[in-house]
Amino acid sequence: MAKAYKEGNGWAFRLRLKGQDIYQSDFKTEAEANKAVLINTAAILNQGKPTKKGPYQTTMGRALQDYALETLPRLKGAQQEAVRINRYLRQVKLDLLEVAKLVPSSQAESTSTSTTQDKAVYWSARLTRFEEKRSIAQGLGEHRDKQAARTIKSDKLRARLMNTKVAKITAHDIQLLMDTYSLDDYAPATVDKERSLLRGFFNYARKTWNWTAPIGNPAAGVTMPKIDNRRTRVLSDAEEIRLNKALHELKNPLFLPAVIFLSTTAMRASEAICTATWGDINWETNILKLRDAKWGKRDVPLSEIAIATLKGLPQGQPHEKIFNLTYEALKAGFQRACEKANIQDLVLHDLRHTAATRFALDHNGNIFYLQAFTGHKTLVCLQRYVHITAEHVVTAMRKVSSAKRDVSAPAPAPAHPQINLENAETAPTTTVPSNVVYASFSRSAA
Repeated sequence: MAKAYKEGNGWAFRLRLKGQDIYQSDFKTEAEANKAVLINTAAILNQGKPTKKGPYQTTMGRALQDYALETLPRLKGAQQEAVRINRYLRQVKLDLLEVAKLVPSSQAESTSTSTTQDKAVYWSARLTRFEEKRSIAQGLGEHRDKQAARTIKSDKLRARLMNTKVAKITAHDIQLLMDTYSLDDYAPATVDKERSLLRGFFNYARKTWNWTAPIGNPAAGVTMPKIDNRRTRVLSDAEEIRLNKALHELKNPLFLPAVIFLSTTAMRASEAICTATWGDINWETNILKLRDAKWGKRDVPLSEIAIATLKGLPQGQPHEKIFNLTYEALKAGFQRACEKANIQDLVLHDLRHTAATRFALDHNGNIFYLQAFTGHKTLVCLQRYVHITAEHVVTAMRKVSSAKRDVSAPAPAPAHPQINLENAETAPTTTVPSNVVYASFSRSAA
């Protein structure tokens, strides 16, 4: 068995076992070094021979590359994760990740030889050569320069971490990086995603590659900023009228029907834009069958206005996307329309909050209907999307009181703008080559 030896002002040891060459130094005493020998020997013997070169000979950058190539194909959010990992690889000029979405017919189930959990393959992943000079889209140059200036400190720490052997990485290294992210004005949720990436890597290396070092997960116990990303923003009636008008005036005729569809179905934008196809729609039952939503397949109930919007679009083949848009294009168009309509602090995902809140008001808060409508798996998640205000409650109380005073009174008006299909306006054929019916909203006085 390897023994400690004197090296400079401290102690060190070298150990070769099951293909791993381990060298550690800077121990204060001989006893500490010999104890480390025993710990490393026991870990390797208990866990088995490591995959690849092991944590003592592999830098974090090289290991992160391998981790991404093995895990991204089965990760639904592979694009976002690849961007996140590339920020680390770029600091040490390693080849970057490139992922491509697989068409449904080429999706394959995990095999018995897979090293990941049993999931479908969604993406292909490969490395592309690092280029010092990046191509920048027109209009993004100033934004990129500001971003680079803001992240100088965290980028230096990224580079240092990527050049460090995996076995040498400590919880202090991760804590320092997370603290620097916060100082660089990263949002708490963004910092948490960075920590989740690194924590996932260390767990994977230990469980899948049999890497015994570092002992424990250095990204597991770091102190993180408190996340408060709960949003309660809901599109108002007046804002909706202005927004639809602004969307109608944009060049792309698909922006308006896409936003109307999102605000009446409570679907995630990625589901409606990137996943849903014409073949998923059952026109007889008014149900859209999502084959691959965020948490698996689900059925989306479609309202009359949602169906009318779909029928007004040029229909494609069963395998074709319903909306021939990218998420980025829709997001940019939505932001331009909000600016034009003078609507503040509204993001595309707020349409899901809007649809859920309106549905809850229309159906007296029936959680079973609401859960089927939004597709949330838990009531805790569902509660984050329904925002009943004091004004809504007062309106409901007045209607109940009025009904009690006059039992012959007509049914109270809905709590949110309703679609009047008889008086609905059709989109001009000069803008949308279809007969899509758009909403004509009206609200009765409480």
